[in-house]
Amino acid sequence: GGGLGAIVMEAQACYDGTYEGKEGLKTVFWSFGTTWEWWDLHQGGLISTPANRRDMEHHQSILRSSPFVVTPNTRLSIVSRGGVGNVTNVAGQMADFSGSSSSKQGFLGVAIWQKATGQWAVSKGRTEVNQDMDEEITFGPDELSKLVGLEVTIDIVDTFEGFWGWMMVRSLRLEGTCFTGEVRMAAAYDGTAGEAGDEDCNFHGEVGLRSFFGSLGKPWEWQPIYGGGLMNTEEFHRDWSHQKSILRSVPFIVTESTHFSITTRGGHGPLNNVNSKEVEFSGDTTRDGFLGIAVRMVLTDHWVVSKNRSSFDTQDKDEVMTFSVSDLSQLVGQVVTIDVVDFFHGWWGWIAVKGVTFHGPCATTQTNAPPILTTTARPRPLSTAPPLPVVPATTTESLTTTDGNGTCVVKRTEMQPSLYCFSVMTETEIPLIVEQYKRKISIFQCNDYNIISVIPMPIGIDACGKPEYTWLNEVKLSRLGDIHAGQATSSFLNTATFILAWDTLLAGGKVPRNDWIVKVDPDAVFFSVRMRWHLAPHTGIPVFVKNCPMYGIKLFGAVEAFSEPAIAIYTRVRDQCKAMNWQGWGEDLYMENCLVQHGASAIQDFKQVGDDRCQKAACTDSSVAAYHPFKDVGSWMHCWESSPK
Repeated sequence: GGGLGAIVMEAQACYDGTYEGKEGLKTVFWSFGTTWEWWDLHQGGLISTPANRRDMEHHQSILRSSPFVVTPNTRLSIVSRGGVGNVTNVAGQMADFSGSSSSKQGFLGVAIWQKATGQWAVSKGRTEVNQDMDEEITFGPDELSKLVGLEVTIDIVDTFEGFWGWMMVRSLRLEGTCFTGEVRMAAAYDGTAGEAGDEDCNFHGEVGLRSFFGSLGKPWEWQPIYGGGLMNTEEFHRDWSHQKSILRSVPFIVTESTHFSITTRGGHGPLNNVNSKEVEFSGDTTRDGFLGIAVRMVLTDHWVVSKNRSSFDTQDKDEVMTFSVSDLSQLVGQVVTIDVVDFFHGWWGWIAVKGVTFHGPCATTQTNAPPILTTTARPRPLSTAPPLPVVPATTTESLTTTDGNGTCVVKRTEMQPSLYCFSVMTETEIPLIVEQYKRKISIFQCNDYNIISVIPMPIGIDACGKPEYTWLNEVKLSRLGDIHAGQATSSFLNTATFILAWDTLLAGGKVPRNDWIVKVDPDAVFFSVRMRWHLAPHTGIPVFVKNCPMYGIKLFGAVEAFSEPAIAIYTRVRDQCKAMNWQGWGEDLYMENCLVQHGASAIQDFKQVGDDRCQKAACTDSSVAAYHPFKDVGSWMHCWESSPK
């Protein structure tokens, strides 16, 4: 119940679980070198060579998964059959196979490919020679610890020829993370979804549609009547009063070329559109309700553009509902979902979804891709602020360069001392972060930055045209504690959340290359240039900043600054700190107690933050580096604009 927001499917907008069978495996894998085909023998799997050429010379090939970001909880396993290569490890090698012939000195196994370097970071070869016995190849958190925070793929590698010179993949299990951008959204399973790089994605059939949609209100079930489709009412109750419901897609970013069409059957409601209406689906359908498709802006939880079904004269005729580039132009750069809405009952009071064709770069969409389990969605609260105007970005990221592989890379500021800034974002703070990223202000003017959230989602498009994703944090948040007892200073008592966030940040590789690590709450109006002024005299020594003179002089959590040497101490002793009795503390008190006990020093700077909960400061006071709290976009931007630059 409650308001709707950026929905969390059973897989949190992706799928944490098992992929098996032809449909399941093709959802997340695509082929390089040669095509890995489905083979029914030996209980079925994807195999790199035709059955009659398994032991003969063949092209080297890779079956590569969609990318994902490794978290401290990530683990994966591959169930395989086949042979054993003469090379048992390819870690540290470039993933370069160029379609060349296999070798008797080749590799048969699983390797984790690090996208940024183009190298396989860790690998395991097969050890079992038996076409009738499964071999499970697993990678746990310890083996993946050096990759935390980095984007990787799972590569099934066949570069070996000879006796038993073949490999079959029967299933994949991925836990503790979600597949993210640049994916082949191959959920149609009818041959219409292309290889990696194709820009048109088709979702047909029960499995295909379920990989793209989740249910809100009541489950939308597959019904085979009228050629098959997802419907939220049983065949013999279609025209009766029923619960309002929404079939919602995974979130994606609208680009200048995005357009889509949905094939439907059903009736025609009297309400022509729900444009600009806040999403709300409680209660039962009505005779004056809406029956059609609406595009929802995640930022505001409002439907921006919608179309109702116009046909109701025959249940045997498809109606294709199209949303053109022009229809979606006002949403370019925004995170949206496609909502199939059933708020109507009466004669022909139903709608069935038979297929979706999605045009434009599929790289900005994460499929939940659940071919094995039925998924439904859980509503989560989100801000209901009115739609925001599109504002041109003013960015320090306007320049790009290329890395050694010729890949576009966004240039970051080189201002000193260098800052690595991060925020932990809740769903109510999505509008703040999206607006800050769009304008490239606040923490997005730091030398490095990351956003951590309970939902992996894109927050915008970077200067290279790639989606910027948040990092996943699966720890649930608790309610606000007693501030005067030192229990919390932010909107949630979230110590466990930040303990996990620190683990992720420390493993991500950015901490040692920056002078200061600064945690900034999304509702803090933050100026990185001024923060450098405050921190520069203390750079290079193990210190953190106490910024509140009240309650015995405290580190207040809206903005927290730690020198790199101080975090180096925390890195060494964090297991001891986690063993402290911290459950009644806020995360700021946790870090303060940990660092003081292990040799870091506290410096005092009461002009660092103007916080209404401690020592206020006007937004016009240019000596202050941050102001807190401003919980809606309007007030946040007013403070930013009124503060001297």
